[in-house]
Amino acid sequence: MSRYEDFPLLLEAWRTCLKDEFDLPQLGKVLEELEAGTIRVSEVSTPSPSPFCGELVWKQTNTLMYEDDSPQGHAATNLRGDLVRELALSSDLRPRIDAGVIAVFQEKLQRTAPGYAPRDSRELLDWVKERVLLTLDEWERLLDASVAETGIPRDDLLAPIAGKIVEHRFGEGGVPCVAAAEILPRLRRGLDGADEESLEAIVAEWLRFYGDRARIRGTDIRSSGRPPGVSAFRPRGRGAGGPRPPRR
Repeated sequence: MSRYEDFPLLLEAWRTCLKDEFDLPQLGKVLEELEAGTIRVSEVSTPSPSPFCGELVWKQTNTLMYEDDSPQGHAATNLRGDLVRELALSSDLRPRIDAGVIAVFQEKLQRTAPGYAPRDSRELLDWVKERVLLTLDEWERLLDASVAETGIPRDDLLAPIAGKIVEHRFGEGGVPCVAAAEILPRLRRGLDGADEESLEAIVAEWLRFYGDRARIRGTDIRSSGRPPGVSAFRPRGRGAGGPRPPRR
């Protein structure tokens, strides 16, 4: 049908869309009122989608849940693999990123930036689980950000999750850290050196929340002077006591 310039069904389809479905005259009226200020436009940030975009969010979620990793293109590239690897992995070819941009990005990653902090006790606990381990300084910054965001006093924020977030020191002279009590057995298996695979997984998860991984060595954990990498959490003896509640 597409080869005909005046095919009746195509013309009717266009007429239905433009006249019946789209209602272009009413759209023009709305645009005029927006331009004149008759209709006021305001912005608001909500924790959940509005009813107007709920269906769009569901469609996108449905797409992402069920799509696979098949490439969208129809043919593979003919570029040499060594050249692609050099472009992707060579540090000399990467763009330089301003330290201020990295700092802002890291604050958002760690949810200490305005508008990103946990909004209640349950969300705080879930976030500590996802972060795996926090230094005491990071824990204090997270609490301060959450209190500032919600207006909930610190004691009221921590009371519902008392005993579920603990402070623990891995090994003699190790760095005191804050973690969720329920994942503490897993952390001990990896960080006490008994399970190398668990150790690698823990460190990989922990590093996800740092924007500049080259600079975190020896700068974030100052209480012991150790770098916050694998060696920072490996013990040189048995654990120094059991877990205790984090400082308030």
